[in-house]
Amino acid sequence: MTRTPSPGSTFRATAAPTVAALPAGAAVPPGEREANCPYIAGRHDEGDESVANLEGNRVGRITVLTALRPVGCRFYFAYASGRPIADIQPRTFTDPAGAHDALIRTALTGTDIQPQRTLSGGVPAVLYRTRFFGPDHDADWACAFVVGRVLVVVRTERSEQSFSALRIAEAIAPRL
Repeated sequence: MTRTPSPGSTFRATAAPTVAALPAGAAVPPGEREANCPYIAGRHDEGDESVANLEGNRVGRITVLTALRPVGCRFYFAYASGRPIADIQPRTFTDPAGAHDALIRTALTGTDIQPQRTLSGGVPAVLYRTRFFGPDHDADWACAFVVGRVLVVVRTERSEQSFSALRIAEAIAPRL
């Protein structure tokens, strides 16, 4: 995997935003709708490959991020706080080289960058710290990977380890 972006690229990555909590009964934010994620089950009783089991928290609410193509997903904690625990954000580029360049540029917005050789199936990926859950500041782990023309960023609220982001990425990569 190339570790420097192409000089001619027009993609400009920006630092990830913090995601607000979605407590039970609260209205879903614009750009999200309550629905199951098309790539992975959310709740622990839906199998070992669910976000709850891979990330290590109970999932209460699941939303689809409707502005993304293909759509993304967000998972919120099951109890009172409704804090975000993970999200999946895909973005389609015109060609695989553009997606790969965006992968590098996206990872460079974070810290503690750890290139992975590949996910299963030869999918290029990188782990890095980023902003996701507000109180963690910029210390949450993400895994970004490319499948064809699609860049996918999996962010978790985990600041103590990167394994959860990697496991979720491994689980969804074959489905994109």
